[in-house]
Amino acid sequence: MNNKNTAIRVGLACSLLTIAAVGAVVWLTPDSMTVKNTVVASADYNVPTTTTYSKEELSKMDAQDIIKMQMAAETAAIAAVELEPAVAPLTERPEYVSSPEWIILNGVASRHETPDLELVRLVNLLRFNKQMEALNKETDDSVRIKLAEAILRQMPDRVSNKEMSIEKAQSIQLSLINTLYTDPEQVRERAAEEAERIGAQFQIRQS
Repeated sequence: MNNKNTAIRVGLACSLLTIAAVGAVVWLTPDSMTVKNTVVASADYNVPTTTTYSKEELSKMDAQDIIKMQMAAETAAIAAVELEPAVAPLTERPEYVSSPEWIILNGVASRHETPDLELVRLVNLLRFNKQMEALNKETDDSVRIKLAEAILRQMPDRVSNKEMSIEKAQSIQLSLINTLYTDPEQVRERAAEEAERIGAQFQIRQS
């Protein structure tokens, strides 16, 4: 199964499940590398994130509880900047994956020829997307630095899994590196280092 088609199916499955059962829309879109949620912002995230709910249990919940659950998972993704990527077999739901997302990703992965590996790939991609989205919204410089470093560490996996092109990855790398350094020489050195990690070349002609 083509990774891009799989990711599109994940997005469609998210829409159908959450509209029908839980009232929140979650799109997984590798082209834009973001996760978008049509939810109302709330500062109250006091919904258990360690409990994994079934589809039936979720369908009986109040929509606001589902929204809070989704937002708690997004907050957990920011806190997961130091965590290593998930590895197979993944038997427990990470806190940065909400119960609705866990159901969807398991459903998609179960149709793959290697379900355990596909589930891990989708979970890691989801965390990456959430951290990208968080970086776009974050205003705290210290948090932005941690997110940028976490995203850079994951970039080789995104390329090797064919979730984005080398050109797209390098563009994201340069954008992130420019948020980390102000000295042009440091930017050049880090850009060359990160480009090598994804199998690309980096050159800036000095004037």
